[in-house]
Amino acid sequence: MIDPFALAECNVFNRKCPVGTRVSVEREDGTRFYAATRSQAWPLAGVCPVVMVTGELGMRTLNCVTKIAKMPD
Repeated sequence: MIDPFALAECNVFNRKCPVGTRVSVEREDGTRFYAATRSQAWPLAGVCPVVMVTGELGMRTLNCVTKIAKMPD
């Protein structure tokens, strides 16, 4: 069963951030890195909204991913 709130969060993210969108990603230690989305968001196990980003093998939860207007130099 898919949590409707998780699915709604994914749908909003996917409208705002199509595949290839530049994002800032917060790591577990609080540092950030810049990447681009390489998948649409989906509710992992039906409950945890996640997305895949460049430079990472796994996925990141949406609460750690922020759309940015432009990549820093």
